Amino acid sequence: MKLKNTIATTIFYLSIFVIVGALLIVFGVHMIIEQEEAGPFMICFFIGGLFIFAGIFAIVSTVKNRPDRAYLKKSGQKCNGIIIEIVPDSSTTLNGRHPDMARCHVVDCYTGEPFEVTSTGYMSDLSKFVMREVDVYIDRRDRKKYFVDIEKLVQENSELPDTTGVHDYRN
Repeated sequence: MKLKNTIATTIFYLSIFVIVGALLIVFGVHMIIEQEEAGPFMICFFIGGLFIFAGIFAIVSTVKNRPDRAYLKKSGQKCNGIIIEIVPDSSTTLNGRHPDMARCHVVDCYTGEPFEVTSTGYMSDLSKFVMREVDVYIDRRDRKKYFVDIEKLVQENSELPDTTGVHDYRN
């Protein structure tokens, strides 16, 4: 199972800032109405506004800077990459396990310059794909925006035997 969208997870956590800010503002309004004094509760407005501003700014920058897979597949530079190692995504845990990310060696098709990219996290075992070729789509204007098409490799090679020692009897 592949993690569907790590951007959505990031946006969820950032929206907590917006929610906390809104709650602080509502609390401040409630206390001002109840106490009929605005002075000590203006700090709630200030802190709530900061939380809302920081949350919205972080959400917008996260969405703006993420590479769009469909756009990259359509207009990005397609390069061949070699999976050189599998590393765990220690920033995410699902059912007590870290997803795997594939680190790939890519040579830029135009400049011939080698560099490395890392895929998104996948819960399936990627270790059987080490030293396999994979498609990498790179934005022509910003090489930091890329997409490693591991999904295609996993779907094409789903008939490979699982060598991890874990058996799925559900099928």
